[in-house]
Amino acid sequence: MSINNELIISGDNVDIAIEKGCKQLGLSKDDVTIEIIEKEQKSLFGKLKSPASVRLISKISDSFGSNKGAKAKAYLTKILSVMDIGEFDVSMEETEEAALIELNGENIDEVVGRHGETLDAIQYLSSLVANAGGGDYYKITIDCKGFRKKREQELAKLASSVAAVVKRTGNSSTLESMNPFERRVVHAAISKIEGVSSRSIGEEPNRKIVVTSDRVTPGGRYSGRRPAFPVERKPRSEPSVPKGNGDIYSFEKGFKKQESKEEKLAKLYSKIDIEE
Repeated sequence: MSINNELIISGDNVDIAIEKGCKQLGLSKDDVTIEIIEKEQKSLFGKLKSPASVRLISKISDSFGSNKGAKAKAYLTKILSVMDIGEFDVSMEETEEAALIELNGENIDEVVGRHGETLDAIQYLSSLVANAGGGDYYKITIDCKGFRKKREQELAKLASSVAAVVKRTGNSSTLESMNPFERRVVHAAISKIEGVSSRSIGEEPNRKIVVTSDRVTPGGRYSGRRPAFPVERKPRSEPSVPKGNGDIYSFEKGFKKQESKEEKLAKLYSKIDIEE
């Protein structure tokens, strides 16, 4: 997106004209040089006779060889100005290799999206604008009311919980799809936990993380804890075989020799005289 270098605009007073002009340029007040062409004129009774007029000149050259952080900030400001999110503030901290741009505002949460997807998209576009002129890559990170820090803490807690389950059961666990930033956070958290490992599978944008136990053998079996001593198992009891004179004992004959309970009762009652 090309950024206009200069704009002349009017307003009910100088401050209103400057605010309108900055919004139209997609720049903050710090990013423009202000030249007052004419102040507002009012009648004796305070009625506006003629508006104020100002010229705003961008401090940011339209050449992409200029300050990359400033280019990203200007582009981002212009995007937010057309999103109908009300008033917002864009602040930036810069180093030689990167810039952190922080967004604040009453309705600024709308630019975050699900798990930061909208914020990531805006960050990606701003990074393209900043680095379009070539040269060394300049990293652009955009945060919104501390969202990324909170998300990092949530993901670290998730990684810890999943790792605990994987270590206990030996079963691998696949997490939901994550963007590159979130995957880096989870991989970093898992790397600090002994006994588990993580890897990414799939293709963007559905790339996922799989957490596995380090105690799984190459054959795929879980090498969990086993008893320190072998457990002695008692052999199954076998029916006793009567000792005879060397003949082979027949279980069938032995079974037939056993009287049933009914037969014993019949013999008992047969000995009792019943009087009529």
